Amino acid sequence: MMSFDVETLQRYATIRSKEAISIIENHTEALFGRPDIVITPEGKVNSSKDEIIKISIGGLKRLVLEAVTFGSFLWDVESYVDSRYHFVLK
Repeated sequence: MMSFDVETLQRYATIRSKEAISIIENHTEALFGRPDIVITPEGKVNSSKDEIIKISIGGLKRLVLEAVTFGSFLWDVESYVDSRYHFVLK
């Protein structure tokens, strides 16, 4: 069984910078392709063009482990940069 403590999940689920958002978007696009997001006149996301991805339980576990690994890598790199370079927040 795969489980993580609450503190680890909260830490790695926190996006710390605009750069991290960009990296996550690029990585997601590389894995799944560029999404076609259409907003309806009512302001809702139109999901009629969405594709269904079939994945086994084993594949889902690997996908989650990759996401956690990727998140921890981003967290570690951002922590290193924060410790080496002191940027001024505006």
